[in-house]
Amino acid sequence: MASNQANVPVEMIESDYPIRIERYGFAPDTGGAGKFRGGLGVLREYRILADDIYFGVRSDKSFHPPHGLFGGQTGAPAINLIHSEGGDRALPPMPMKPITLNTGDVYRHVMAGGGGFGDPFDREPERVRTDVLDGKVTIDHARDAYGVVLGNDALHTVDASATNSLRTTRRRTSAAAGATAAVAAAPRR
Repeated sequence: MASNQANVPVEMIESDYPIRIERYGFAPDTGGAGKFRGGLGVLREYRILADDIYFGVRSDKSFHPPHGLFGGQTGAPAINLIHSEGGDRALPPMPMKPITLNTGDVYRHVMAGGGGFGDPFDREPERVRTDVLDGKVTIDHARDAYGVVLGNDALHTVDASATNSLRTTRRRTSAAAGATAAVAAAPRR
């Protein structure tokens, strides 16, 4: 298709190869949580429209995803999957043997998300809510990664009391775990 290109236009791929792009966009929850969320990974799904198609892929950031800084979390790793009649299989970042694909097989690639910057609990709850409304972060991820509790209403209103309580509890738990780890790591006399 192309060498050393991460964003070949869909029209070019579909006009030159027996491939149809079925999905193309940002993958939710892939940006590392932080006061400033990391960039989202890009997702593409390629459906193969002919038999005996030679396929080669080389990607990175599968084993060493982008790091977060100053308390920010690591971005999600890159993922390469093949879905075929035989089921799903994960691909290594750089397969050493040719892969043959056939009609109906789907190759799914999700690029790594960027690392977050700063403590996720310092991100303004309204910004997290906006990320949920924009499809960048799921409701579960908002709670788990950012400590933001959203209502079940259509607007996903921030529950300020529950958010403050959850963040306070998580900060205490994190501080206690850090103190325990420091004591365990201290040299013994």
